[in-house]
Amino acid sequence: MSLMIIMVVMGALALVMALFALKLLFRSGWFFGWLKGTFGLLLLACTAILGVLVFQLKDFNVQKGDLSLGHVAISKVSGQQYQLNVSVANQAAEGYPVEGDFWTTSYRIIDFTGLPGGEKLPILFQLEGASGRYMTLEQELKAKVKPPVIGTMSQRIWPAMVLLDSIGLIDAYIAELEFVPLMDGSLFDVHLTAGEIGLSPLNEPAEAALQP
Repeated sequence: MSLMIIMVVMGALALVMALFALKLLFRSGWFFGWLKGTFGLLLLACTAILGVLVFQLKDFNVQKGDLSLGHVAISKVSGQQYQLNVSVANQAAEGYPVEGDFWTTSYRIIDFTGLPGGEKLPILFQLEGASGRYMTLEQELKAKVKPPVIGTMSQRIWPAMVLLDSIGLIDAYIAELEFVPLMDGSLFDVHLTAGEIGLSPLNEPAEAALQP
């Protein structure tokens, strides 16, 4: 028996078996029940995921227009050790220790303009981290790595936000300030304008820190 005949016989047998299986499935009626059950479970899973996302969004702050994201006040502790007192929106300031010659803060931004009517929704933001950096590479390599400011759960949901961003539903990104010289007593206003994060000095030490 040639290989071609074997292939034809096997193909015909597979077709007969497939037709017989489909007949059994549709006649018994359990197939549609299984489909409905599977679809229902998927909906429940999606509902749970959306519920977790909504619950975590409560930790984000609202930014409307070109309003301030908050203030950053610098106070020297000793040597090249400083404390960044960061206030987010109208919340009380929290202190974050940094070391080095420069400082920066980063924020997680969620913009809903990709959704229908999303341009009417406010931008959400959350402080992600505050860190320092040394001017010399030798000191930078010896510096201690500070943990991120945000909590564990917020870390876990961010990939979901990035996924929604990749399919064009929202705009989720991390905005980070350029490194600014650490200067004792300086006070800055952090603002978001047209998707770009920037600083405004609020006193003389801050103005001196921003001088080129």
